[in-house]
Amino acid sequence: MAGFVFNEGADSLLDGTINWASDTIKARPVTTATEAAVSKDATVMTGIGSTGYDVTLGTKTRVKDDTTDRVYYDVADFAFAAVLGAVGEVNHFVVFKFVTNDAASIPIAKVAMTAITPNGGDINVAVAAPPAGLFYTQQ
Repeated sequence: MAGFVFNEGADSLLDGTINWASDTIKARPVTTATEAAVSKDATVMTGIGSTGYDVTLGTKTRVKDDTTDRVYYDVADFAFAAVLGAVGEVNHFVVFKFVTNDAASIPIAKVAMTAITPNGGDINVAVAAPPAGLFYTQQ
């Protein structure tokens, strides 16, 4: 399944609840077995993804492209550290605003990635160069 922007995430980016530049934005791996159950209507991170592997994203940028009528959100390449094989195949990750715990954290986007079966090593994620980035919202 392709990725998407969560309804809560899109609304929060628009109304300023999420400040892309200054808030703590994290990513969490999602397994192939559970990714279909991730609903675009989720409002918190409770029950989403494989906990224990969250990574704080750095070098966050946002670019408005009037040609495509999109706002692109981008980050530097990153890695999920030492993901155990017991997690199962990973084919997506969720980007979210971290606030204290999962019950307060806001899901922003579910992003597709090349499926990989963890083996205890790092899962490296190469983010597409701007303007593509991680995800976009339509103007």
